[in-house]
Order: sequence, then C-alpha cells, then structure tokens
Amino acid sequence: TAGRLLELMNANKIKLADLQTIVIDEADELLRDPGLGQVREIASAAPADVQLAFFSATSSPILRELDKWFGQEVKTIDVRAVDKTRGPVKHYFMQGGRGHEVEWLGKLAREDDFRALVFFNKNSTLAKAAGIMRHQHVRFATLERTDRSMARKEALNLLRKGKIDLLLVTDLAGRGLDIPKLPAVVNFEVPRSATVYIHRAGRTGRMGNSGTVITMGDAHDF
Repeated sequence: TAGRLLELMNANKIKLADLQTIVIDEADELLRDPGLGQVREIASAAPADVQLAFFSATSSPILRELDKWFGQEVKTIDVRAVDKTRGPVKHYFMQGGRGHEVEWLGKLAREDDFRALVFFNKNSTLAKAAGIMRHQHVRFATLERTDRSMARKEALNLLRKGKIDLLLVTDLAGRGLDIPKLPAVVNFEVPRSATVYIHRAGRTGRMGNSGTVITMGDAHDF
C-alpha cells in the first residue's frame, strides 16, 4: 500500500533509485485523500523518467487531472470497446424489511453451489450479521481491512474450495479481490454510489463466466 511503502522509504529500508515503473491500481479510489499525496510523494522520490501507469474500472475527475498532479503527459487507453472478458451478469433487488436481511442471507448460503462476496457499508453492521449467522451455523468467513495477507489468503482459499459459502467484507477490505468464477456478489447494504456498485459487481462475471448481483434493502433503498 502507498502508506506502508512511504514508511519503508522513510526508514531507509527501500531505495527507489533504480525504479522504472509505478503502477497505481484502483486509481480512482487510491488517488483520493490521503492517497493522492502519498502517491505523489512516492513518485517524486523515484527517478525523473519513471513510467507511471494508472488503472481503473471507472472514471473520476482526478483521472482527468493526472498531468497536473504528476507533471507527466498522460495517454488514456480505453479498452471497454474491445474487452471481451465480461460475462453475462444478472442484477436483482430483494425488497423487504431490514430485519429479514440476515435470514435471507442464510437462505441464499444454503442454496446449492451458491458462493458470494457479501459487501457491507460499515464494520459494525458486518459484525452484527456475522454474530447472528454464527448461531445459525452458516458457513462464512469475514475479511477486515486490517487482516494480514495470510489471513486474507486463507479466507479466499476457503471460498474457492467451497469450504465456506459467504465471505463478508467492506469496500476497503474487499478492494482488489479476484476470485475466479465467483457465482455472486451480494450487497447487504445499498452501495453509497453508482461507482461503488460497479466495483462490487465487477467481482463476478469475469473472464466470460456468468454472474449474479443481489442487492438487499427496503422500499426506501429501492
């Protein structure tokens, strides 16, 4: 992460003198404060001719201002017209009272061959749902932003191997996850923006595989 890299640089654990390329993935998210300042500091410590590459699934105003912030002319490459990796994805909205959402989630988990990333807006809501499902013997794991890489790897392996049916995450904890042939994404809470919805939905229906996105909520959410 940008913050951790800066810590290592400031502790003289990493030297950037021979660095040739910096890739900024999830650029629309990473270049928000404080990320923008962190990435600029890293880039300024690199050689003057370092190549910068910015990748993003969605557009945002900051991506149109990269030359101003990084002092390099930026060439935009839009692959949407030629990208054939996107599979067919169906989108559903499950409308009802909020008190039933954990019950719905448990029923989905017990469907044959159902596996899903379940997104929450807040850690507190995730923890509450996890506590209820633990008593219901639902097969799930949680992934938090602060989890170490080994914990993330173990949770992902459990989902890939079918040992669990649900992996509960927030947007920060779920950033960058790639789970091949993931059948579904569930929005336990309606995403805060259309951009967040796109990022979540993009975890399923990859590499030509079909996918499903289910959003839960009440009449107001709908």
